[in-house]
Amino acid sequence: MKKQQKQFLVVAILLVICVVAYIALLAYNKSVENKEAEESADIIVAEIDPDGVTAFSFVSYEDGETLSFTLADDGSTWTYDGDPEFDVDEDEVTTLLSKLESVEAKEIVEDYGDLSDYGFDDPKNVITATTASGTTTLTIGGYNDMLSEYYLTCSDSDDLYLISSTLYSGFNKTLDDLEAEEEDEEDTESDAEEVEGTEEDAAEVESTEEGTEAGAEETYDGETVE
Repeated sequence: MKKQQKQFLVVAILLVICVVAYIALLAYNKSVENKEAEESADIIVAEIDPDGVTAFSFVSYEDGETLSFTLADDGSTWTYDGDPEFDVDEDEVTTLLSKLESVEAKEIVEDYGDLSDYGFDDPKNVITATTASGTTTLTIGGYNDMLSEYYLTCSDSDDLYLISSTLYSGFNKTLDDLEAEEEDEEDTESDAEEVEGTEEDAAEVESTEEGTEAGAEETYDGETVE
């Protein structure tokens, strides 16, 4: 009897140990998953409403010149500050500004020290966007070959970020990329000729119909009515 009680007690203890170990394992796995989720989650650097931007600028990769654009008083037309006669491609501007709607970082660099060590003494690009809330400046520094990511600073924060190539690629433009395409003269002439030809065809059909009606009237007048 005592032997059976001891066996039962041992089994009960082992069962409790197994249950505790299982609960501990679940808790550990949950903490690991939460940590991985936090590490993989993107960090919001800036959120700029494209519809609220009244001016923006970026550096042309072709010659390093800063290209600045301002929204006209009509609220829909963009002008190039360097040449008011420059015909800006509005659709291209819309696409460009959409890159600023949610600028996300992969991680924040801790204890970064001198920014020149991260390529900010010769930045890849300096992007500014002005809204009613003020001007936000995004500076893209050097490229981290190991992580395949760019360093970024934002005027709204003292942090140093690592970002994907999306922002860099999106603003890797020249002035020519933002110029509206001129309509080809040959296409314009062709359209004009097509319209003219259509009008001539319509006039010819109308003339034919009038001739038919006139012939019918003559035949009717010439009939003998008994």
